Amino acid sequence: MVAEAPAPAGGAIVAVGQARSAAGALPTPDLEGVKQIITQTRAIGIILPPPDIRAIVDKTAQFVAKNGIEFEKRILASEANNAKFNFLNPTDPYHAYYRMRVSDVEQAVKE
Repeated sequence: MVAEAPAPAGGAIVAVGQARSAAGALPTPDLEGVKQIITQTRAIGIILPPPDIRAIVDKTAQFVAKNGIEFEKRILASEANNAKFNFLNPTDPYHAYYRMRVSDVEQAVKE
């Protein structure tokens, strides 16, 4: 028997369960719990991209970690009009996740 929570006031949207994709076979990165970026006012969690974008971010992070920042600059130049690579821009919500993945891959290569 599952107890139902009271309905949220004001028409709030409440997430139930987990979102899944057809491409669920991709391994999810170990985020060591919840990684957070500390700001002057409060901690902000890293926003995880949807699975289709996450696969592109993870693969790009691997190549950038192995080939250097020049490789990232070439991708930015060649894919400037491709929305799938918006995470390379520092203002994109998924940029922090991308930077974290580059750092993770760089550390794994060093070990």
